Amino acid sequence: MSTNSHDTFDMNQSFLRQQDGRLSPAEKRKLETWLTDPEHRKAWDRMQSVWQAARDLPIPQGTPQDAQWKTLLNRMSAAEAHARQTRPQVRVSDRLLSSIAPRLPRLAIATGLAALLVVLAFRTDMFRPGMHIVTVPFGQQMQVSLPDGSSVHLSAGSTFEYPRSFDSHIRQVRLKGEGFFAVRPNHRVPFLVETTQARTRVLGTEFNVRTWDSATEVYVKSGRVAVHSNAVQASEVEVLPGQLAVCEDGPISVQPTEPGALLSWRQGRLVFANKRLDAALAEIERTYNVPLAADPALLELSISASFSKESLQTVLETLAASLNARLERAEDGFRLASK
Repeated sequence: MSTNSHDTFDMNQSFLRQQDGRLSPAEKRKLETWLTDPEHRKAWDRMQSVWQAARDLPIPQGTPQDAQWKTLLNRMSAAEAHARQTRPQVRVSDRLLSSIAPRLPRLAIATGLAALLVVLAFRTDMFRPGMHIVTVPFGQQMQVSLPDGSSVHLSAGSTFEYPRSFDSHIRQVRLKGEGFFAVRPNHRVPFLVETTQARTRVLGTEFNVRTWDSATEVYVKSGRVAVHSNAVQASEVEVLPGQLAVCEDGPISVQPTEPGALLSWRQGRLVFANKRLDAALAEIERTYNVPLAADPALLELSISASFSKESLQTVLETLAASLNARLERAEDGFRLASK
């Protein structure tokens, strides 16, 4: 494996999500594969060392980003003072940069260091005042009121970024995870939700945005939205109530969809309709905040099941029975094993 895979594997985000306990089973497998490269393992271990040295001052979840940045500067200043006592004439930032993966691009390392120390950072190019960044722990949900009177209901494991106040031309937010939006109508100022794969533009409506895997899914409950693909130039579709738009790396597909399975998370329910086990386990893991795994032979199987706030033990025993698998205790969670 070449170190060029660093370009497609986001080491910074994976490290932060691991520290926060938010890596899905699929992300954990991807990380394990990436770490088989000795150079990647060395870079990861050195990031661990830097993290341990910089984590003395915890940052509460939901802290505005400017406060996070001040905390980062305080940490760096404290570390700088310690560095002057122990190694005169050497700046701590240089020491940290030189200690992380010398063969990786220096710009990527510098960006990674900032992302590493600012615990709740969603994107490393977002270090500017006036922004709120909210992360939702596994096992919880969160309701966020926006400056214009709109609101978003965030699912477990989601990261959401929004400004302290919207400008007079556009209301723009960013989402990684899943959220149900209730947007206050304003025909003069569009509301824009950005994800990795798409941009969703609305004037006033209720809709759900889901972006856990390699696709962004937008379901409209009322009103209408325009979904624009970031991968296909000039690709934009209008989505009406009861329709689901799926945006991956090609043209956007739109189809009528029942909202039951899509919106069940808002009531704490789990509804799987012919869903692959790996995706189902990732959702269960986010809901209950317990690490889950399964034998590779099971992960590609599909399941159909519905749960309404049952215990984790009940959910997993039901899945094990339907898959003819064994439920085993793992070191920090559970595992489904083939019989």
